[in-house]
Amino acid sequence: MTKQIAETTLSPPVASYFRERGYTVHAEVLHCDLLARRGEEVVAIELKRSLNIEVLAQAVRRQALANHVYIAVSRPKCVGRGGRWRAILQLLRRLELGLLWVDVDKNPPKVEERLAPSPYTPRRQTKSRRRALHEAESRSVDLNIGGSTKRKLMTAYRENALRIAFLLAQHGPISAKRLRELGTDEKTWSTLHRNLYGWFARHTPGVYGLTDSGYAALALYPELVVLWAERGT
Repeated sequence: MTKQIAETTLSPPVASYFRERGYTVHAEVLHCDLLARRGEEVVAIELKRSLNIEVLAQAVRRQALANHVYIAVSRPKCVGRGGRWRAILQLLRRLELGLLWVDVDKNPPKVEERLAPSPYTPRRQTKSRRRALHEAESRSVDLNIGGSTKRKLMTAYRENALRIAFLLAQHGPISAKRLRELGTDEKTWSTLHRNLYGWFARHTPGVYGLTDSGYAALALYPELVVLWAERGT
């Protein structure tokens, strides 16, 4: 939790921080809390009690007049390794904004550059991208509503389990190998074996049939049942 202090309390230590690095510092220049100059380089600094969307919008606007923009806030008491600050730093990095933490409990107050405002080159996580694309492409119809909470979502895993249930309802007890031949995915055996939803029952080794709850699940998704029936799978 960030200590709530006046923004003016942050001004002297932050100004000193930049002066020690050879900058000339001016306060309140064209709505900038601090403007630091070193040669042709111009740095704008926003002094804020805490980070919020308005602060980010202000800092982005300052990028029109400065080479670099920092947001300076009082150093949080609890940083730890939680995801909140990691996500905040990632956002600031994407916006090419810098972050200064000011520890006003020190005497004199200590300024720490937590993040430099360097140009951001996005690094896509190939594995996550592949998973997202696979998840989207594995759904036959879009049955979810964006922003949903506290309701069962249709996932690629759930749809494949439903497709297995549909085929078992059509053909009766059959093997995982036969189900794969009819078009289910490579996780068919593990889906049957795990039986996460309680839809399947083993009749003989390697051969599975459908339970009453499996039939009930199919009744909840008539769109999929009609689609697969029309395809003949």
